[in-house]
Amino acid sequence: MSPAPTHRARRRRTVLMAMAASTAAMATVAAGPPGWAGAPAGDPASPGARSAGDRLLPYLGNGGYDVRSYDVGYTYRPRTTLMDSSVRIRATATQALSRFSLDAAVDEIKTVTVQGEPARFAVDKAGEKLDITPRQALGKGRSFDVNIAYRVDRSDNRARPGDPTSPAPRLTPWVNKKDGFVVFGQPDRAHMFFPANDYPTDKARFTFRVTAPKDLQAVGIGTPRSRTTAGDDATTVFSTAAEISTQVVQVGVGHYKKIRGRGPHGLPLRSYVDTDAFEAAKPLVDRIPDQLSWLGAGFGLTWPASFPVAWIDHILVRGVEPRSSWTLPATDSDHLPVAARLKL
Repeated sequence: MSPAPTHRARRRRTVLMAMAASTAAMATVAAGPPGWAGAPAGDPASPGARSAGDRLLPYLGNGGYDVRSYDVGYTYRPRTTLMDSSVRIRATATQALSRFSLDAAVDEIKTVTVQGEPARFAVDKAGEKLDITPRQALGKGRSFDVNIAYRVDRSDNRARPGDPTSPAPRLTPWVNKKDGFVVFGQPDRAHMFFPANDYPTDKARFTFRVTAPKDLQAVGIGTPRSRTTAGDDATTVFSTAAEISTQVVQVGVGHYKKIRGRGPHGLPLRSYVDTDAFEAAKPLVDRIPDQLSWLGAGFGLTWPASFPVAWIDHILVRGVEPRSSWTLPATDSDHLPVAARLKL
């Protein structure tokens, strides 16, 4: 029989056990950086869907998460159609995710991180998808950040997936001008500008940070927040207060003149037209308030006063006079159902 340990031996053993426990705790912490949330026991992680299941646009949309916000950065340089870009996506997992995808038709994906850690990724150019595998599974209900450094080519106006013979659209996604560019994402081309869950039901808030030579203007959807200069460049920041669909995003760089106006019920209107086209465009822009009033009177359209140049939804009526309208509870549709009181 071994002799009973002395007090000093017991103390030494206790210290060694405490050190071992501390080392195990450190190893546990080292297994995942702050912010990681693995899939809980009993909820095995699996890949998110690579489609929203739309019958007409089966290649569009992704599952397993809900995007909360996009923060997109562009660096515009004259005399080249290539543009270094970045996007930070904040999302919430709606299932335990081992892998997830984004719609992406950009020129090159450079780096991807999830929760600040490098993530494995694969680009499916034919399907316009970016598949991302985080270092650890993402637990259901957890928020996570994705940072992507990428490059766009503004000369790339490719056909839609699965429809290479379709005629070229009248308005291409990238509209290049002699002094800049404008983007036109409807109905399904926003992921040519930034990787996204490019499906209308996954609305999110947007921030754009556009760096360009300081003699040019950067304009876009939302409210201008700041403009700072550094050397020969200026960075303009604008963002939306409301969640919007990816397809309605608008960004431009060039020489513009701003025209302010007021629509129905004080709706703020802000239009930008090319300086060279100002005289021809001004009479058309001045008609917008009357056009919005006509739409409201004839079709029951309503607009939230805090979100310029957008309507909540509409009721198509002719030959009757709408007296009032209101929205009903949301459905799975991208459109809010609206009810109206009419005068016959």
